[in-house]
Amino acid sequence: MRLKADLTLLFVSMLWGSAFVFQRIVGERGSVYYFNGMRFLLGALILLPFIQKRKTVPQEQWLWMGIAGAILFIASALQQAGIQYTTAGNAGFITSLSVVIVPFVLLVGWRW
Repeated sequence: MRLKADLTLLFVSMLWGSAFVFQRIVGERGSVYYFNGMRFLLGALILLPFIQKRKTVPQEQWLWMGIAGAILFIASALQQAGIQYTTAGNAGFITSLSVVIVPFVLLVGWRW
């Protein structure tokens, strides 16, 4: 079981890392917004079969979903734009720093 978990982690890491190379190649040839739009559209289409019965979403939740979507849009656009000016390895490293930085940002934000 441990070997299976390690191999799965290795596969996911290779897939995640290779995405930066692909983003760099596509970023040199096209628009930041077009690439991100196609990327998220593909993700939505893949997830579409897994949607269960429609449930009523409270009005307040729509606001927070919109804020989260806007943050995701801005972050993705900035990441894709940044990849055009650096190497894929640097972009992957900087992106992985979010694992360390985000908890501190949340700590400051929640205490504010």
